[in-house]
Amino acid sequence: MKLSASGVEPTFSQGKVTYLTTGLLRQLNNSTDIKEYFILFYNTAFKVSYKKIHN
Repeated sequence: MKLSASGVEPTFSQGKVTYLTTGLLRQLNNSTDIKEYFILFYNTAFKVSYKKIHN
């Protein structure tokens, strides 16, 4: 079964971003190094987007 770009994919991506954001915020509560986590988060988000576009 192939995922359609208009159907399942956006929902999956949105869920993944929500999951990453929730995880990030949970980690921020335990850490003072906010900048590092944001850099990590944006790098991860960029890589995920880049892979989806170029696959």
